[in-house]
Amino acid sequence: MSDTIPSPQQRVRTVALGLALLTLASGFSSVARAEPFRDLYRGARATAMGNAFVGLADDEQALFLNPAGLAGVTRHSINYFAADVELSRDVIGDIQSLGGISDPSGVNAIMGKKVLGRFQFSPSFLMPNVGVGLLVDQQFAILAKNRALPKIVLGYQATNGIQAAYGVSLLGKSRRRKSDLRFGVGGKVLWRRGGYRQVGLTQMLNLNEDELRAMMGSYGMGYGFDAGLQSVTELNSRLTMSAGLVMTEIGDIKFRRGGDKQEGNFSAGLAFKYRLPQIGIAMAYDYRHILETADWRKKVHFGTELTLPMLGLYFGLNQLTLSYGVAFDAWLFKVTAVSYSEELGSVFGQERERRFLLRTSLRFGL
Repeated sequence: MSDTIPSPQQRVRTVALGLALLTLASGFSSVARAEPFRDLYRGARATAMGNAFVGLADDEQALFLNPAGLAGVTRHSINYFAADVELSRDVIGDIQSLGGISDPSGVNAIMGKKVLGRFQFSPSFLMPNVGVGLLVDQQFAILAKNRALPKIVLGYQATNGIQAAYGVSLLGKSRRRKSDLRFGVGGKVLWRRGGYRQVGLTQMLNLNEDELRAMMGSYGMGYGFDAGLQSVTELNSRLTMSAGLVMTEIGDIKFRRGGDKQEGNFSAGLAFKYRLPQIGIAMAYDYRHILETADWRKKVHFGTELTLPMLGLYFGLNQLTLSYGVAFDAWLFKVTAVSYSEELGSVFGQERERRFLLRTSLRFGL
């Protein structure tokens, strides 16, 4: 039996080779996608780490990002309040000059700006192998460019739903101390209305409440499924390596009554965790949206985490652009502040948007 199970050294070489080939292959992707990736869920910790989390998947975010990570949960925990507020830099830095959108001066004020506001509420309950969470997501965005021939994208999207997931060890409890191979599945029921629409200048100038309601539509229901793998190897008493592979929203989630579909996301990741007394260090790499035809640089994510007593420091590269954050953790209460950039154009560096995210969470463990 022992001959059929690869050693930790063999796993390191296999995972490293696989990710190297994956990154090399990504360079041959054609550049076709001219809009940002709009993921269903965005966690503060993962975002601060450059959105690299598939291989790491070691907290409540595994429920949404890689259900295989739930196989590593050993305690009961209730995250009964988890609220994110996210704004773009143009909103924060120039909010008073935006004006209205019902007159030409209002349109001129937003021309060339990237306006985004998002509120997400995602409480969850975790127990060994199992996680259940709610998701409430409200977002509004305006992207207006080209004064000579205006192109305006107006977004309003509301999503509510419930997510459940289960993770299990495929190697059994007897092998968990040194290595583990985990598998996880998840399911979700969502209700959504609205989405992102391109509107003309005349339509924007004459936009009223009735037209906005018509664009938003009514809530439609959709179902989605996730499946993930995670390999965890303890290389020594302090260093752990993990690799992950996940497909979320398998086959896309389609909503009745006109809500924008939620596209699936096939991702791979690799992570290392190093533990010292009172200090933890994590490094992660993800290659996300593998099946999408897009500039490979929009799919690359790196992240680092330094955890100290009551403090977490984060740095990363989200789509090769700097992300960073800080968290204050007082056990039952945690606040995380994050800044990151998202690429809105079809190629790297074409049209970046700097965003700021603040998460407040209340929780307790059993």
